[in-house]
Amino acid sequence: MFEGFELKIVLDPFSILFVGKSGILKRVHCPFYVRCRSPVDSYILNQQLIVDMVSTDKWQGIKYIIKGKSYHHSLFEILN
Repeated sequence: MFEGFELKIVLDPFSILFVGKSGILKRVHCPFYVRCRSPVDSYILNQQLIVDMVSTDKWQGIKYIIKGKSYHHSLFEILN
């Protein structure tokens, strides 16, 4: 899990970069697993899902594309 990572940056639709407090970089490529932090749509708390793509916009920030639908990244915790 990616505890302690402060900054997330979308590099392209198929990867995301994490920058930790100490400056350590970690890149995760799609598809990657996430766990629901709170129920959303038909997904339940702690359900594991696969992120197919990532996107970003200036209003809502980073979004995960899961089964063709876009969700805000804060609803999920990355597992790998």
